[in-house]
Amino acid sequence: FCETCVVAELDGEIVGWMSAYINPQKTSTIFIWQMAVSEKARGQSLAYKMLNHLLSRVICSEVTHVETTITKDNQASRSVFRKLASQLNTGCAESSYFVRDTHLGGKHADEYLFKIGPISSNAKRMIKIKEENL
Repeated sequence: FCETCVVAELDGEIVGWMSAYINPQKTSTIFIWQMAVSEKARGQSLAYKMLNHLLSRVICSEVTHVETTITKDNQASRSVFRKLASQLNTGCAESSYFVRDTHLGGKHADEYLFKIGPISSNAKRMIKIKEENL
């Protein structure tokens, strides 16, 4: 997954990372599996920048949708993905996905699927331009 994962460094220290994958049977969608930002880098839009960086890569040239799952209480992640949808001028649909008692053995909060898209080719060009200017 090296082409669809991101590591962010600050002064030689890893301060952010994101793991993602493109399903070979659904190449128009990238699924963001996990994302983390160190306390040292919070408040600098690093998660959003990592998403933009990922979407600007050649491997994502056919991607028109971004998906992830987020718990109700993770307001930071919810904000990042809503911001992404807003900046791409596209929709952000949310639906129940992994239900605590059905899928997670009652040991984890419900996860909601966020589906962002469709992402236009023009919006993707703007991501590329923004990425080149960072």
